Amino acid sequence: MKVFHKRILGILLATVTVLPLSSCGGGDGSSSGKSSYTITCTDGKYYDISSDYRLAPAGTVVTVTVEAEAFLTVERVLANNIECTAGNTENTFTFTMPQEDVDILAIFTDAPEISDAENGMRWILAPSEISLAREDDGEFLARQNFSLTFGSESVLNNTTEGKDGYATMLSAEVISTNENVIPSAAISNVTGTGGDAAYVTGAEFSVDLTQVGMGTATLVFFDNDNGRIISRTITVVPYGEVFADDIWTVSVNVDFSGLNEADKAKALTVWFSEEDSTYVYGSAYERNQQRELTYPESGSAVFEFIYRPEGTFRIQIGYRDENSIAYLNFVLVSGTGENGFVTFEENGAAISVQVKSA
Repeated sequence: MKVFHKRILGILLATVTVLPLSSCGGGDGSSSGKSSYTITCTDGKYYDISSDYRLAPAGTVVTVTVEAEAFLTVERVLANNIECTAGNTENTFTFTMPQEDVDILAIFTDAPEISDAENGMRWILAPSEISLAREDDGEFLARQNFSLTFGSESVLNNTTEGKDGYATMLSAEVISTNENVIPSAAISNVTGTGGDAAYVTGAEFSVDLTQVGMGTATLVFFDNDNGRIISRTITVVPYGEVFADDIWTVSVNVDFSGLNEADKAKALTVWFSEEDSTYVYGSAYERNQQRELTYPESGSAVFEFIYRPEGTFRIQIGYRDENSIAYLNFVLVSGTGENGFVTFEENGAAISVQVKSA
C-alpha cells in the first residue's frame, strides 16, 4: 500500500471520486498475442492499484487489488464501466476478461472519520459544522480555527514559508477531500504549538470561510514525521445555523443582595460569553450574550442564555462607566469552573451567582 509519506502532488480527491487507473502491476498470467488483451491501471496519490495479470486472454478471471489510505473507502471498481465482483478478501475485486483491452476505474467515498491516532494524537478543536461567511465579514473575521495535540509523540518543527509569508510545518499537511466545499486555498498554514524550537506537541490551522461552499468534506491532517493521520468530516451550513440542533438553554440565578448602595444605583449588565477556544463562527447563538437591568427590588433575578455543552463560557457582571466596563466581584455558587468560567453537561443545567461590591 502507498503510505502517505510517499505521496506526490496532485489534484485532491472529491468526496465521491472516480479515479482512472492504468498500467497494473502483477504477473503476466498469459503470453501476449492476438488472443490476449491489456489491463490498464495507475497508482493514485492516496492509493495503490494492482492486478494479477498485465495481459490476459478472454475468459480469464482477473483479480484487482486496491489499497487506499485510511480516510478513503473503496466503494466500487469498474472494468470498462462494468462493475467488478467483490473478491474473497478485503479490497479485492474480480472480473472476467472480455475480448478487448480493459481500463479500470475505482470509485471512492470518504471513510468514517479518524478522531484519534497512535500515541494520543487527537483533535482538540474540530467542529463538525462550520459556516459560510456572513456577507459583510471579510477573511479576518470569517475564519474557523482547528487545533490538535500530537500526544506523547512530538513532531519535528522544521518550517518553510507558506501562504502570506507565514511559517508552515514541513512535516505536517492538511487536505480536503472535496475542493468544491473546502478548497485547499482556504486552508491556512499549519503552525506548531507547544514544545520547543525543535519539536512541537501540537498544531493548529484555520479555514477561510469566505472561500467555502455548502456541502460536506473531510479534512485530513497528516503527521508525516510519525506516519499518523486523523480526519474530521465537516458540513458547511449557512451563517447562524451552526449547531442549530444542539443548543440548549441555561438559567442563571443572580443574587445582587451583596451590592452596596452606590452599585445598586448603577445600570448593571450580565454577560454570558463563550471562550474563543471553543466558539464556532456562525453558531446559532451569539458568542457574547448580555442582559441589562436595574437593581431588582427582590435582590435577585433569573436570566436565560443559549449554550451548547461542548463550550466553555464565562459569566461576568458589571456596569459601564464613562465608556469603560467595570466588573463587580461575584462568586459561583453552583456549576463548575472558577473565576467565572463554567462548563455544562446537561440540558437545562442551572447555576447560581452571588454578586458583591468590591
